Amino acid sequence: QSGATVANYILVTAILKDNKGNVAGVKVQDTQTGEAWEIKAKAIVNATGPFTDGIRHLDNPDVQNICVPAAGVHVVLPDHFSPNRMGLIVPKTTDGRVLFYLPWENGTLAGTTDSESDITMLPSPTKEEIQFILNESNRYLNATVTEDDIRSAWSGIRPLVKDPRHTNTAQISREHVLEVSDSKMVTIAGGKWTTYRRMAQDAIDKVQELFPDLSQKKCSTRFMQLVGADRIGEVCNQKFDRI
Repeated sequence: QSGATVANYILVTAILKDNKGNVAGVKVQDTQTGEAWEIKAKAIVNATGPFTDGIRHLDNPDVQNICVPAAGVHVVLPDHFSPNRMGLIVPKTTDGRVLFYLPWENGTLAGTTDSESDITMLPSPTKEEIQFILNESNRYLNATVTEDDIRSAWSGIRPLVKDPRHTNTAQISREHVLEVSDSKMVTIAGGKWTTYRRMAQDAIDKVQELFPDLSQKKCSTRFMQLVGADRIGEVCNQKFDRI
């Protein structure tokens, strides 16, 4: 809709640079066919989530890591564990985290955990993380929750920005960081779902500042509606009726 070309399963293998040492494109490889080629570009934005440091090392092998991947696990329980039209939040669990229960898709969504994770394309929840959610649930719910109640569970990786003062991932910043390398590669890292539009605007503003010959049209994310927003009344009413 906005003119982007999206390419799945394409791996960046190298950063191309001009005779001044500035970014000029990337070398890529199709991970399904093995075909490799170069893509020339006037600017490069590294917005790769937990894979941020891998791209930064392609640009400069000596750069220090700035991201700590942290796993967050959620489980889905039967709907009788959550009151109709009501959620529950535990602001401080036994280890200082936040836990929530929300009615979701005819069930109860419970989570989340926060622990260091390996970087992988297919993160999966561990028994320890699932058991933590069950144990904490049983401290606050009248009905006992067991493994037999779990309908599904999944894990995601948060690309947290490292703070050298903290080693516990629960204490690492959820704010985003904008970095410009010596070769003028722009990296946007950290952040969260609720701030992704601010991240997009900050990244575009920085690219325009660094490369004035590019389009200086202001970032449009502030005025861009999400897919389905034109049916907001219809969708929300149906959703609320189900809840």
